Amino acid sequence: MISSQMRKAFSQVRIKNFINGEFVESSATKTFRMLDPSNGECTGEVPVSGPEEFNEAVAHAKEAFRTWKDTPIMVRQRYLFRLHGLIMDHEAEFVEHMTREHGKTNADARGDLQRGLEVLEHACSMSTITMGET
Repeated sequence: MISSQMRKAFSQVRIKNFINGEFVESSATKTFRMLDPSNGECTGEVPVSGPEEFNEAVAHAKEAFRTWKDTPIMVRQRYLFRLHGLIMDHEAEFVEHMTREHGKTNADARGDLQRGLEVLEHACSMSTITMGET
């Protein structure tokens, strides 16, 4: 369970943009407030990024795809296995955030997380499913 000190820190979160592999502060002055539906408490803010930041993110994503598209499936699979492990290692934090952001029960949030992990597991099996036929 997350401590009251950590819970207070969550209420001060301002989400950053993820551009070119880095989290960067948005230049946006307008934000959306994230509210805990169980009590209306503000849990953080998300910037309303403008067209410039959006276009920058898209340009970097297009550039990254140029090399990613040639990445062998077994290398991609290793990235997905690592992601799976990281999610498992931080399950409690994910569940806490989901309950605060969506008003879900812990059991419902854990179920959603499990379904997401199952999608990752299926994606990791693609190297044996495709067998070079597609």
